[in-house]
Amino acid sequence: KGEYVSTIAVSVVVLLWLGGSAGMPFFNKATFEYIPRENHSGALTPTIIQMIGSSVLLILLECVRHLVMVNRSSSNSSESWLFGAGFLHKALHLCLPGILYGAFMALTNTSLSMTSVNFHVLLRMTVIIWVIILAWIFEGEKPTVIALLCCSGLVAGTVLVSWSDKDNKWDDTAAAISITLASAFVQAAMIVSMRRAFTKLTKSLGFLEATAFNMTIATIVLFPVAMALDLQGWDLLVNAETKYHVLVGCGILVTTVFQSLHVIIQALALATSVGVLQMCTIIPQEIISLATGNPTPVWDALHISGYVITPLFAVIYAVYRFYSLHRKNSSDGFINL
Repeated sequence: KGEYVSTIAVSVVVLLWLGGSAGMPFFNKATFEYIPRENHSGALTPTIIQMIGSSVLLILLECVRHLVMVNRSSSNSSESWLFGAGFLHKALHLCLPGILYGAFMALTNTSLSMTSVNFHVLLRMTVIIWVIILAWIFEGEKPTVIALLCCSGLVAGTVLVSWSDKDNKWDDTAAAISITLASAFVQAAMIVSMRRAFTKLTKSLGFLEATAFNMTIATIVLFPVAMALDLQGWDLLVNAETKYHVLVGCGILVTTVFQSLHVIIQALALATSVGVLQMCTIIPQEIISLATGNPTPVWDALHISGYVITPLFAVIYAVYRFYSLHRKNSSDGFINL
């Protein structure tokens, strides 16, 4: 019964995370529509505000969680929490993931302010390539032939789904492509480094605690960058319409929930598996495009093929991982997806 409940819980987390990953680009794109086209650096202002608010909220939630656990039982007084024992040790391991997350947020949101969602997603699909390479180098997750074939199929499927000539327009070709590809590499590095941190701290780190650490470090790193580079963003924030303020405020809650789910996924799954899950977000993203009509979905043989190929190879990879893990009877403290 316990394993059944755990499986349901993990499935719910994965589905929520997939929905969040698919919806975040559209949410952020709606926020950045208020930024003048010639001022792409303005994307850093709402980003850093969302991250500051999310950091404060996560720290408060972690403190409340700790107080509740301590009041329930005195035996939990030694339980790991944000400001508890080993603070510097945990901060050291989570420093790199936090720095990479700050860079990822800055690059991703800047890219979204310069390109269409579809084109942004198309270039971001290169993340799986970097995840495989970095996970092999730093985590020893040597890819098998089947895994490589599945990832190749995922790349092909997502390209077919995302590609649309009329949507592939951007303001500055070199800058847009470079920033979007850089965000894919940084995301891959973040996934691998976060998995590595959890491997080292699995017995002394909670999900909420890790999320608070990660977000706070990212905010500290990104704040001076936003202050230095975003020359007009703060003026935009002050003079913008109420709807812009509401979107930025809602982004604090959205960022908090999404990043918490993201940290849980990174703790439960191997780095390569997280990369595969990231590829699968193309399907709900296209469903959102279909529902909103922005951009207008394209229905032709290539796109339909992509809709079939992407989930097919994801399912093949999932079945392969399940079979491999059960065959080896692996149990290292994680629910290895």
